Amino acid sequence: MTTADLPLIDEHSVIVDTEQGHAWSALQSTLWRLMAAKPWAAMAARLGARDRNASGLPLVEGSSLPGFLVSTVQAPAKLSLRGEHRFARYELAFHVEAVDRKRSRIGAVTRAAFPGLSGRLYRTIVIRTRGHVIGVRLVLRSVKRRAERGE
Repeated sequence: MTTADLPLIDEHSVIVDTEQGHAWSALQSTLWRLMAAKPWAAMAARLGARDRNASGLPLVEGSSLPGFLVSTVQAPAKLSLRGEHRFARYELAFHVEAVDRKRSRIGAVTRAAFPGLSGRLYRTIVIRTRGHVIGVRLVLRSVKRRAERGE
């Protein structure tokens, strides 16, 4: 099963008061700051994720973040991360689009499959408890803050 065949889990977006290029930079730096951190790497290792290390910024196709491999980069519009661990195969795709000259929309689309009994249990823990929703919204809010501060 390719990531294109994975079932849709959810979509979220946020409007950012900055142009597309700044929003793109903020997305990359925020993902790096959050996902290259030791707690995230430890969680990826515990889950048996294929990719367990962060390989550098800017993120390019083939780069990695703990739990993810960067599969698509089309700056400044699209960044897709895919991954696999004991309980799931997944993709987290971000898109950055200009709303007008001074605003952008950053969206996140999650697709995932949870094979077997342990996968279904994991899905219950992560998806049905809304933990995933909270996490994705936290990432988008962090990108928004960073972009609007000009970081």
